[in-house]
Amino acid sequence: MTVTLETTQLAHEDHGTGVPVVLLHAFPLDRRLWSPQVPELSRACWLILPDCPGFGGTPSLPDGASIEDYAGLVVGLLDRLGVETAVVGGLSMGGYVTCALARLYPERLRAVILADTKAGEDSPQVKEGREATAASVLREGPGPLAEQMLDKLLPPSLPGRDIFSDEVQAMMLAASPEGIAAASRAMARRPDSLEALSRLDCPALVLVGEDDALTPPTEAERMATAMPRARLVRIPHAGHLSNLDQPQAFGKAVLEFLREQG
Repeated sequence: MTVTLETTQLAHEDHGTGVPVVLLHAFPLDRRLWSPQVPELSRACWLILPDCPGFGGTPSLPDGASIEDYAGLVVGLLDRLGVETAVVGGLSMGGYVTCALARLYPERLRAVILADTKAGEDSPQVKEGREATAASVLREGPGPLAEQMLDKLLPPSLPGRDIFSDEVQAMMLAASPEGIAAASRAMARRPDSLEALSRLDCPALVLVGEDDALTPPTEAERMATAMPRARLVRIPHAGHLSNLDQPQAFGKAVLEFLREQG
């Protein structure tokens, strides 16, 4: 399904009824990331899964777009769906967008879920790497990036690799080079969100794979400590895509959190 917003179109799918729950995917994937969670979560809530710009069925935003622009599209989608407040969550890049919503639109957040992500801004070295990624993918397409990132997203030693590697590769290869480049540069420009999270007066669930090497458990602990109403759940035998390495444990933690929100 696609909705037309002021600046672009936004592809999304939704399932179930009840409390609206928006889940935002990781870089450089799309809404199919959440496929393992759809059957169970859709029985407990109104599950809304957008494609971020440049991924899945959503066209890219112009180069120079910010993570705040991505957050604004989420708000536009909520407006089009007639949703005043929602539980909003994201994994990795999706978490960065969720943090931007906490900075700019906290009144739209009924609760937040932050999975395998971090609140801090990138180091200069990481920012340089993101720019190199953007330039490379515009020259060579997403193929080399997909090959490079697979081991980081799904390490061979963890259970998700054997089950989901084909799906993760397909998502990366389907992303537009312009979308990957714009998202990489938007992530590099994002500000620190820890102070905004500390002011967030709503329940929060922080999830992290114990073997996440990209955004390790120490980052999750910082966020959970900063937020006054947060709970931290560490998922054993899971890496950066903890919802794929341990779908049942991830889904159980989210379901329990949602039930507490009524």
